[in-house]
Amino acid sequence: MKKRKELKRCISKTFKLGVIFMLLTSMLGLAGCSGKENKKPKEAKTAEKMLKEKYNEEFVTYSVGGRWGTLTNSTFTAICSPKDNPDLKFKAEIDKDGAYMLDEYVSRKVSAKVEESLEKSLKSTAGSFAIKVGATNKSIDSKNSNMSIEEYLKTKGDPGFAIYIVLDKDSLEGVSSNLLYNSLNSMIDSIPKFKGSMRIYFATKDVLNSTREYLKENANIDSNFQEILKNSKNIYSQVNDGILQISLEEFQGKFKEV
Repeated sequence: MKKRKELKRCISKTFKLGVIFMLLTSMLGLAGCSGKENKKPKEAKTAEKMLKEKYNEEFVTYSVGGRWGTLTNSTFTAICSPKDNPDLKFKAEIDKDGAYMLDEYVSRKVSAKVEESLEKSLKSTAGSFAIKVGATNKSIDSKNSNMSIEEYLKTKGDPGFAIYIVLDKDSLEGVSSNLLYNSLNSMIDSIPKFKGSMRIYFATKDVLNSTREYLKENANIDSNFQEILKNSKNIYSQVNDGILQISLEEFQGKFKEV
């Protein structure tokens, strides 16, 4: 009988200790989550709140900086992305009190559509490459996050695109300058009334990989992009109405230097 009572007491104590342990673990977990949320900068919370109110989507903030405006630093910039698409990073300039916001979400989404269209067209010619498209009309006064390319080209200002293409030059073996030129023209011709500029870099595989990593982490092109590609030959052309403004002859001449 004594042994049976001792066994019951032992089981009871073990059960109680188990319950206490589970409660402590749960509390620590909640404290951890709360701590992470509390560590998030106030500006990040403001950015995510304002973006959600504007587009009815969830957003994530990666960095906050660029405070300016007055001696009290009334505005700040934030690099954000939709919660379900971390690769679609964009910049937003926001008043710290939430009075106004200028963001590049719509133009970045339109640019991503252009990138997707260009990639499909170029795959048949170029073996390995990276594409970055930047909209010249960045901060569009619109809540339409599903804006089409055609709708963007009708917005106020001077809407267009700056296209950056980085090609693995070794993967172009057997590709003639004539074929590449026609392929690039066909590529941009697939987008009605396309205008802007195009710069094509001919890089090594290592440089192409570095470029991809850079594009994955950055919302916009800056001097670091140029630094990565400083030793890579390139060909530049304006684009009007879906046509490269550089002639075939000039393109062929520059292609020989690659």
